[in-house]
Amino acid sequence: MTFEQSFKKAFKDTRKTGVTAKMQVWECCRGCINKEKLGMNSDSDPYVYTYAGQGSRLRFDGDSVVYADSRSPVPHIYVYHGNGGGEKFAEVAKSLGLDVEWDGSQWSAIVVKVPNERMSNLR
Repeated sequence: MTFEQSFKKAFKDTRKTGVTAKMQVWECCRGCINKEKLGMNSDSDPYVYTYAGQGSRLRFDGDSVVYADSRSPVPHIYVYHGNGGGEKFAEVAKSLGLDVEWDGSQWSAIVVKVPNERMSNLR
């Protein structure tokens, strides 16, 4: 399975655990992302998301990822979380073989490292 497939499957499988999980949420800033934008029913629902505003929209190609606007390589992807969603996502992502760094804190983003093995296809 490629990085792209594993990363997207991590979000899909996390959703199956009852966590709201969305990729590439676009808004002017992370502070403007709310439960409606994420599709949550309640402020207490667990959630995870990646941010796609202000030039941070991602373009995937197998084992490589670049920022869509600049075509610059993405060394890692930040996954933002709350209400217990981070624990589920980290567990699922690691089970799929993704290289995940997270200190377990509700205040720290989960960092998923990108292998970027075939950059020439995306530049």
